[in-house]
Amino acid sequence: MQLRNNDLICYIPGMIRDEELEQLRIEKSALWAIVQRKDTEMEQAHKTNEDLREGLKQAIMAIEYLQERVKALEGQQAKDSHNSSLPPSSDRFVRPPKSLRQKSGKKPGGQPGHRGHHLQQVETPDTVLIHPVECCEYCQQDLHTQAADQPERRQVFDLPPQRLWVTEHRVEEKQCPHCFHLRHIRKIN
Repeated sequence: MQLRNNDLICYIPGMIRDEELEQLRIEKSALWAIVQRKDTEMEQAHKTNEDLREGLKQAIMAIEYLQERVKALEGQQAKDSHNSSLPPSSDRFVRPPKSLRQKSGKKPGGQPGHRGHHLQQVETPDTVLIHPVECCEYCQQDLHTQAADQPERRQVFDLPPQRLWVTEHRVEEKQCPHCFHLRHIRKIN
């Protein structure tokens, strides 16, 4: 016969040998099951412990990175044009002063009815440069004998030391008699 006392198996004297052996086998298998369960729990605890350690390492790395970032941002915030060599346009965290100007209600730019100011072409330029079209850009046909049509005029105003010097550039435009392509000089130096 046996009595249980906090999962301890107690034997009563007078058990026969076969009963005692059977009881020991049952106890051994029960203890073996407990050992296996404890081993499984230990493996799970070790795995959980490793996972927690890895998570802690990542959290520590994130904290260190964020601390460095905070230091860098605080350093940037502390620097402005008053205490460093930075230009005033780099003062990011300071509000710009409000303008004292009153709004006029008009849109920016030229107002309706305002005449623009620009240089008018002159009738008699000081120098006239003719940029001739010599050949067709597609079929390379010679265009020297072809008459020029629709001349384009562009004037460049240079300011020499004593007076205004005007150079007029005239661009010829010719049509190829072979392929009928209209050709003119595009870029004037």
